[in-house]
Amino acid sequence: MLLRARWVVPVAAEPIPDGALCVRDGRIQSVGRWRDLRHLPVTAREDLGEVIVCPGLVNAHCHLDYTGLAGHLPPQASFTAWIQSIKGAKGLQSPEDVREAWRVGAAMLLRNGVTTVGDIEAFPELQPSLVRETGLRVVSFLELIRIRADAPVEDAVDQGGKWLRDLGEAGLRAGLSPHAPYSTTPLLRRRCAELAVRCGAPVSMHLAESAEEFEMFMAGEGALLEWLARNGRAVDDCGGRSPVQVAADAGLLGPRFLAVHVNYLAPGDAERLAGAGASVAHCPRSHAYFRHQPFPWEELRAAGVNVCLATDSLATVRTTRRRALQLDLFAEARRFRTAHPGVALAELLGMVTRHPAAALGMTGEVGILAAGACADLIAVPSAAQSGSPLEGLFEAAGPPLGTMVGGRWVSRREGS
Repeated sequence: MLLRARWVVPVAAEPIPDGALCVRDGRIQSVGRWRDLRHLPVTAREDLGEVIVCPGLVNAHCHLDYTGLAGHLPPQASFTAWIQSIKGAKGLQSPEDVREAWRVGAAMLLRNGVTTVGDIEAFPELQPSLVRETGLRVVSFLELIRIRADAPVEDAVDQGGKWLRDLGEAGLRAGLSPHAPYSTTPLLRRRCAELAVRCGAPVSMHLAESAEEFEMFMAGEGALLEWLARNGRAVDDCGGRSPVQVAADAGLLGPRFLAVHVNYLAPGDAERLAGAGASVAHCPRSHAYFRHQPFPWEELRAAGVNVCLATDSLATVRTTRRRALQLDLFAEARRFRTAHPGVALAELLGMVTRHPAAALGMTGEVGILAAGACADLIAVPSAAQSGSPLEGLFEAAGPPLGTMVGGRWVSRREGS
């Protein structure tokens, strides 16, 4: 198949005017100018018209099973109060509620241009059947939570090992997600790190998300620590260390470690993450929902950390009267650009394509348009008033005209 567009934005190279790409067996065979590729022998040709074609977006962090909670949880007075509220809301969901929320969220991501997602799975029994129902590429991270020191850890580790084996044998990508430092014991964190190394699996962890978490570990006090202590969590791992240091001490930091949020840093934390080759996923709309302090992007960037953008879940997006809540990575990018107006558009695009691809261990496979990469792409209307294809991508109104995964259109707007 040969596709032609007004602009092709490979990400790994400069935008190509009057561009084209050739797709064969679900992979990109070649990318270049239409005049150079139009004579290739192919079985199908399609002129997409005045559109911008770029790689499918890569969403490094999401909770698809929370999609049904959109608009149900107003912001709380504290992070601790919010944990209690979502815990109660999750307890009211039936397995079918969760299954339907996952399906709706996956379809929403595809419609809005995401072709690969790193999803946190709190209901492993629903996998891998749900993944196979959609064209979405999923890296499924099994969520592991243990707060009581007397709670068995080996059963969780065994469950994690089985998860990695089962999904691997099914041809799916899997990882581990020890939920957060405050919701895991030191032993569980160490065992997860060891298992991930043995299996070569990626690890995703909510890290340094809130001021209360930061206070819990740095000062050994605060509302979050007190609430967890009342619920049986030992707190002897708290005090004198940042959450990033806690993860490092457990052996979690490394090239396959994805730290989610990282809103609060102690001196040296950015360098510690960068030195380990770890990645950070920032969720701008979730960040605004909780009213966190400004995200330390400049500090992380200066240290050399691979920073990407993600949606988180719709449970932490503020409702608006203008439109229904959507899992929308372009909306996250626009919010980030508002908060950090100095970001270059090429870097912003990288933060929703090749940066998260690297964070998920998929460098060269997704997040770029290049020979050998998966034929995952989106077609976005070309804004007539914009001479720059990058401006056009972020100015476009509405979802992409079409989303392709593995050489197959999985979402297309009517008339496109």
